[in-house]
Amino acid sequence: MNDEKAYQFGKSRLIIKFGDLTSAVTDVIVSSDDAYLSMGGGVSASILRAGGDVIARDARKNVPCQMGDVVVTSAGKLEAKYVFHAITIDWSQKDEFTVEKSINSIIKKSLNVLSVLGLKSIAFPAIGTGAARYSLEDVAHFMSMAISEFLSNSDEELEIYIYLMDRYGRRTAIDYIVFFEQFYRRMFTSGVDIAEENPAETEDHAKQCDMKSMRLNHLNSYLIKLEEQRMNFEMKLIEAIEKNDNEQIKTLHYQLDENNKIRYSCMREIKEVECTDALNSSFKSVFLSSTFEDMKEYRKAIIDRIIKRRMVPICMENWGANANKVTSVITDEVKKADIYLGIFGTRYGYVDENTNMSMTEIEYREALASNKPILVYIAKNAKDDITTGDNSQKMLELLTEIEKERIVYYFNSIDQLGEQPALLAAHRTALHLRQRNKACPTASYLPQPVLC
Repeated sequence: MNDEKAYQFGKSRLIIKFGDLTSAVTDVIVSSDDAYLSMGGGVSASILRAGGDVIARDARKNVPCQMGDVVVTSAGKLEAKYVFHAITIDWSQKDEFTVEKSINSIIKKSLNVLSVLGLKSIAFPAIGTGAARYSLEDVAHFMSMAISEFLSNSDEELEIYIYLMDRYGRRTAIDYIVFFEQFYRRMFTSGVDIAEENPAETEDHAKQCDMKSMRLNHLNSYLIKLEEQRMNFEMKLIEAIEKNDNEQIKTLHYQLDENNKIRYSCMREIKEVECTDALNSSFKSVFLSSTFEDMKEYRKAIIDRIIKRRMVPICMENWGANANKVTSVITDEVKKADIYLGIFGTRYGYVDENTNMSMTEIEYREALASNKPILVYIAKNAKDDITTGDNSQKMLELLTEIEKERIVYYFNSIDQLGEQPALLAAHRTALHLRQRNKACPTASYLPQPVLC
């Protein structure tokens, strides 16, 4: 069994590997530890044993640390050049840091420091799944979000490894690697150019495969392995029952439950992919929503990007003298569009007296109600820059809600906004939803991300 999956994202590679993190031949190995860098358990203890006491001595020069911090030390006897110590345990800050906040901070700081040092490869564990007791589900989700955001805004050629280790004997390589497939999904919907690496396939064959068939082959392959695993667990369970080994029986019941969850997830996804047609290149429309005067130059950059993607912008610039359309007409325009794109800064905008909401908020909520693919750009530090006023609280609440519920791209310049690749992902998602709804009209809508 191949215990490794590799993907190409733009110029960078992501390798998900089942194995010993301390054996990684990378510039950096990431450790997970407490605020005092005690290196007393889990991944950090393994790194200490393999790399030697010099790592601990270097690390403790920096204590105490804060939750979400990253401390750089030497790597001792390890093959790596540095160890990045990620702080996932700080009981004094337990209530202040969510798993999302902690992981997001660690990923961003680690990759930024990697870039600053001019390094090209880094190996992460499943951050915080040991002594910190973060759930694997949360870790997979938030690591994928943070890494995809970084890669979508980076032109560097990096190798990012995710090392997965089975500490308690309850999971296998198949479990972990199938589970971490959501990296694939998240990266796909982020707009990063992606391709699964498969050395067994020839170049000609790869060219012949579209995304749908590649995905189906991949899922079916894993489903076969999972079925073999299930049968193996059941045979072991029969033996344990015959021996009256209650501890083993308990463990095997757990393994079977986990296997079933993953198998059912695979089967559901196969069903969804099978009922979609291949993506086509037809024109699609994008509804552009934002306040106008303060976003005029930003709107131009995005409109240019939409047109370059062979999509049609629906925006107030095209309405001429009818720019002050009534609310019902504007919501109809949102419904007609294939994709909603919102640009948010600090201004709440003109408030409709009937709804007591700004036009931009009305447009956003209509897109939600219409199950549109939603792409959102928010100005960096927008929440901090909102000035006091009649609608400042409304704007703050709206941005907070969007950041919590949607995939968000942040910008601080016109060039950065105009060059974001995420439009391609929204385009693909719109095509996917149209084809799926046509083929399976009763299928339930899945909010972002949607697998094409």
